[in-house]
Amino acid sequence: MRFNRRRDREKPELNMASMIDATFLLLAFFLFTTGMQGRESRLSPNLAVRRDAAGASSEMQPQVVAAQVVDGKPVYRLGERTV
Repeated sequence: MRFNRRRDREKPELNMASMIDATFLLLAFFLFTTGMQGRESRLSPNLAVRRDAAGASSEMQPQVVAAQVVDGKPVYRLGERTV
């Protein structure tokens, strides 16, 4: 910022060109970034689940993980598999 003083004026004069440039750059940035995002309701899910007449899904089965302590060590069981 430069203050230009003349002998006949008492108030300093400001150069507003850089302030106007910065304002327009910020305005353009916010306009472009807010317009690029789509709504989440328009996104398609990656996993499609088919439901039968009763409303239950036929493709996915619920998986139950049992956490137990055996011989002082934690054991996780998923169906037949023990870790």
